[in-house]
Formats: sequence, structure tokens, C-alpha cells
Amino acid sequence: EELDGLADFADPRGIDLTVVGPEAPLVAGIVDIFQKRGLAIFGPTAAAAELEGSKAFAKALMKNANVPTAE
Repeated sequence: EELDGLADFADPRGIDLTVVGPEAPLVAGIVDIFQKRGLAIFGPTAAAAELEGSKAFAKALMKNANVPTAE
């Protein structure tokens, strides 16, 4: 809901580009929400941000892809 509110704020104001810094809104999907509305935003999608936001997810992904990683 809060992320939709941010998109509601940006849309009528004609904001050219939104740049997201904090990890939490990226993992929560702010980029996906803005993109669905046709709003320009810089940052990874929720799926991509999960690599940074979840160490367990990143570790499992690396193991499945045979990427060397610490145990």
C-alpha cells in the first residue's frame, strides 16, 4: 500500500525518474509497481533485489549454479 502511494504521488507530478536507494522498498517491489504504471524508475526488480535482500536465497542460488561460495 505504501509503495502504491509513492507511485500515486509520482504519477500526476510528472516525475522524470525515481532512483531508489534503500534495500527494503526494492525487495518489496517498488520497481515492479512503478514499471507496471509506466513510471521511470532506476533499481532492480523485486526478484533481482532478493539476491541482495536474502542471504539464504543468494547462497542457494550460488550453490545451484555451482558458483564457489563459503559454507
